[in-house]
Amino acid sequence: MTVYLRPFQIPEDYVALSTFYNQLQPGSLTPDDLAAEDKQIPAQSRLFLDVNQQLGGFGRERIVAESTETKAVIGYAQIWRAPWTPPGCLSSLFYVEPEHRGQGVGTALLSHLIQWAKQQQADIVMSELKDWIPHSLAFVAKHDFTVDAHVFELHVDLDTFDAPEMEVMLSSLEQSGITFCTLADLSPIQEQSMEKIYHLYAETLKDNPGHVGELPELDEWRREAFPQDSCDPELVFIAADGERFVGVTTVFHTDQPSIKYTDYTGVAQDYRGRGIARALKLLSIHAVKKLGASTLSTETEAKNSPMQAVNRKLGYVPGKGHYRIIKCL
Repeated sequence: MTVYLRPFQIPEDYVALSTFYNQLQPGSLTPDDLAAEDKQIPAQSRLFLDVNQQLGGFGRERIVAESTETKAVIGYAQIWRAPWTPPGCLSSLFYVEPEHRGQGVGTALLSHLIQWAKQQQADIVMSELKDWIPHSLAFVAKHDFTVDAHVFELHVDLDTFDAPEMEVMLSSLEQSGITFCTLADLSPIQEQSMEKIYHLYAETLKDNPGHVGELPELDEWRREAFPQDSCDPELVFIAADGERFVGVTTVFHTDQPSIKYTDYTGVAQDYRGRGIARALKLLSIHAVKKLGASTLSTETEAKNSPMQAVNRKLGYVPGKGHYRIIKCL
């Protein structure tokens, strides 16, 4: 089989790209979703070297691998930089249909991305790799990528979940001055509250081994962290000490009503070790059970020992995940 690489074509290639995304994560992006995303991204790249001679700005390159025999799109690759990506770094993704793997398609796509990165004078290329795809680590190791982090899913069965200590824990924390509420409770001052949550995310993400880079500006972060189609203010739980927000956990709806997803949990560094994260998670579990959910899922980086401990004590069971991989140029 022979293939050739060509630029991604809009809108013709949306269907193939949507198929690839859904092979990796069923129920994810539709062609319309991809088109809507593209409308939010500037068409013209603006990459530059900063005063430290590190790559800055924003831009991207997208290509597909097409079979010369069938004209079918059998692979896709993208490399990009967002304004909040760490200086000198580029993010990437690449995918080949299972039946066409091991035939040089992935190598051709990846080689194109690396060549483009070198032309932009980048220092590091980052990507994510599903940990359940056979031979994936061996493939990227041949191209000098190394594993930087391992993030995996966890699930807790809510039908059998029981936490009789919740009321006692909440009462003890409240007696120490910690109060709990939801973002919906703060609707009269939701804008100010959102800014406080933003700063709490920025503070707590620094200690998360699974996170890389800085947060985008407030408005962009809000669109990403609180998407209108899945985020519910009733499921954003906040711990506060007076006017200061010291903990947060955010739960999303999914396309399956019985499954909810905890997108983020963070506690300010000087308030850790007091059970605030566990209390927030218990509040969220109680809330989604009342909504009829039977499963609550989340993701945790393997090296994030404190959150691993919280999740395991609550009965979360690990599942599939992904590796964050990097290549120094």
